[in-house]
Amino acid sequence: MSTLEDFIRLLSEELSIDEKEILPQSEFRELRNWSSLNALLILSRIHEVKGILLSPAQLSTAKTVKEFFELI
Repeated sequence: MSTLEDFIRLLSEELSIDEKEILPQSEFRELRNWSSLNALLILSRIHEVKGILLSPAQLSTAKTVKEFFELI
């Protein structure tokens, strides 16, 4: 997950939605199937894949998909 496209693919898989529904400027909390549980699963997957541990507090500083990606 080294590119924004890879990150969008991860979100697509975790949220069970088409990648075309996810744009860099999309507000990720507004994505279909977004929930606090999915947020934790995505943070866990990022830790698993990238070795980066993000807290929910850090995630709260981002609004868009691109801003979320820039945290990692």
